[in-house]
Amino acid sequence: MRTCGDCSECCRLLAIQMEGYYTPQGYWCKYCTQPGCSIYNTSIPKSCKDYFCGWIQNENIPDEYKPNLSGIVLEVLDNNPNTTKFWIDEKNFDNTYVVAKKLEQYTQRKYTKIYNGE
Repeated sequence: MRTCGDCSECCRLLAIQMEGYYTPQGYWCKYCTQPGCSIYNTSIPKSCKDYFCGWIQNENIPDEYKPNLSGIVLEVLDNNPNTTKFWIDEKNFDNTYVVAKKLEQYTQRKYTKIYNGE
């Protein structure tokens, strides 16, 4: 079974919202310890608790497409690996379009959210 390991890209590419705190897409959550989360075991935000990493869940996806290496965070929707949201970081990573095309073979339906620094 895969783990996050040295990856924390979801803490930057996904918007994080909890009572009294909000981090927009593209910014590191202040609780991210890169890797890891300083509040994960105590008061994890619902948006983080409900997040399912597609790279962790689908071991058929090659290691080189791990989010911190590819710039693409895969969010499994409705606990169904065949329905995935692609969070793509075009600002900080090159070749995300090529990687996204390769990752499409691991899902049947996809939704895309691109962060380009704006």
